[in-house]
Amino acid sequence: MTALEAPGRLQGLDRMRGAASLLMVADHGLVAASVGGWWRLGPTRAALPLFCLVAGALSGGPWERRRRRVVAMAVAGVGLTFTVWPVLGGGVPDVLLVLALGFLVVAGLERAGSPGLTVVVLSVASIQPVTWPVGTGYQLGTVVVLLLFGGLAGVRDLLELAGNRLPAWVGVAGRRPLTVYVVHLGAMAGIVALTRVVG
Repeated sequence: MTALEAPGRLQGLDRMRGAASLLMVADHGLVAASVGGWWRLGPTRAALPLFCLVAGALSGGPWERRRRRVVAMAVAGVGLTFTVWPVLGGGVPDVLLVLALGFLVVAGLERAGSPGLTVVVLSVASIQPVTWPVGTGYQLGTVVVLLLFGGLAGVRDLLELAGNRLPAWVGVAGRRPLTVYVVHLGAMAGIVALTRVVG
């Protein structure tokens, strides 16, 4: 363990979540700089799917322990939807709201304890982006599928193994992903607002 790592944490998953957070910052930076093309179709667009897989891998344990995190995501998502995204030109609910809803669906499935119900929800969720698209952002069905898939033991082990190959400093961002997300969007909105005033 290095000085950058916190004791008692799954270091590989922290690093993978940090990698997802940094890819997301890069993706939004490319959008702000009006850069598209291959980069936004490839590496940086992997940010949210990777984040959801890691979130699914970390989502075990009692619901009472996870509730505070889900509430924080929902509150931040509402705040960003009505403050930051109008400045940045977004017209859909922030992805944190979709993530919070996805966690609620997964928690409900865990509480029900029915493999059959999980298969039905997984089946419906996997086709929801095509059959019932909502807005232009990430769809709830896609997020639920990724969260459930990330929670599988083999996927969790693979993510941990891959994360252990990343440098320790990447894990710093992975320990505070909500802070990274809110701060970078706030900074981007501030820069955009400032350029409008100056320009």
